[in-house]
Amino acid sequence: MRAWLPTVVALPFALTACPALLSDWNLASSGSGVDAASADAPAPDAAGSDSSSSGGADSGPAPEEGGVTLDAQVDASSATDAQVDGTLADGDADARSVTCYTTVTSSLSETNPFNLAINVTYSMVGGGGGFGNSGTQYGGGGGGGSSAILAGSALVNYAAGGDGGGNTGQAKPGSTASGSFSLGPGQSLAVYVGGGGGAGGAYGGGGGSGYFGGGGGTSNYSPGIGGTTTGGVAGDNTATSGSSLTGGNGQYSHGGAGGAGGAGGTYSGGGGGFGGGGGDGPGPAANGQPGSNGGSNGANGGGTYGGLGANNWSSATTLPAAAGVGRVNDGGNGGGGNAGGGNGGLVILTYTSPNGACSL
Repeated sequence: MRAWLPTVVALPFALTACPALLSDWNLASSGSGVDAASADAPAPDAAGSDSSSSGGADSGPAPEEGGVTLDAQVDASSATDAQVDGTLADGDADARSVTCYTTVTSSLSETNPFNLAINVTYSMVGGGGGFGNSGTQYGGGGGGGSSAILAGSALVNYAAGGDGGGNTGQAKPGSTASGSFSLGPGQSLAVYVGGGGGAGGAYGGGGGSGYFGGGGGTSNYSPGIGGTTTGGVAGDNTATSGSSLTGGNGQYSHGGAGGAGGAGGTYSGGGGGFGGGGGDGPGPAANGQPGSNGGSNGANGGGTYGGLGANNWSSATTLPAAAGVGRVNDGGNGGGGNAGGGNGGLVILTYTSPNGACSL
């Protein structure tokens, strides 16, 4: 008995120095109505993301360690300090594991703020291709940029951008990808959202930016190809292919560059920046006027037929049907279709916070 008592007295101090053990504690609810969803959370991320939380943790018996039962459970109704991950969260009586999501509409650069590895589940779609109409105009749309996630310097996965379209060939939507990965303590996280390809009019549209940008479209219904882990190929040698974080240029239009949408050119729309919609291309009556610019940082592409940007879905927790859609022939312009920009892509991350705060 004399040997056992000092062990019981010393145990709380040992626990304070052991974050991995403390993180396994459950805060037992006493029926006071304390809700895990009320845990303090930071404001939405400035880099094109929105963080929220839901859910909670099941209450249960005190954990056992080394055959010794910890008889004292933490009571959420009376606690003033909750021990979480080896630190004291003053006044945060309801700190516990919660499910958080981050909807990225442009780009994201963060590090794991927790002292534990977290499992991150993701779903994403690349930017859609732009459409070039037929009839009196015959430019190809720009390709969409790819969306991607990197943990540290390693590529976790990507979603390819959609190919541009022209004449009767419809533009393609961005591809989708989903899965999960582990993000270690202090490890960096980078996310890029693909932009939509610009519309092709008489000349080709610019490619959307992204992890790798889509190729620029050209005349003769030659669209740009969507970005993947390399830049999308241009319609021909009068345009340029996409590259890292940058969409290719059409003959007169520009591809998106990072978050910035590309400028429209003669009868052709600019490619979207990260998550931005592709710019509209003017119709035959425009008399050579330039097309519209691509959307910047998740914004819609310019013009009547500009593509939708990812900011439209900033609160989404599942991929919307419109995200990453390629512009298709809408039957306008005498059946040739109105030249329009592709929609921006989107990336959604979900993870479990070990301390009740959605900090990523």
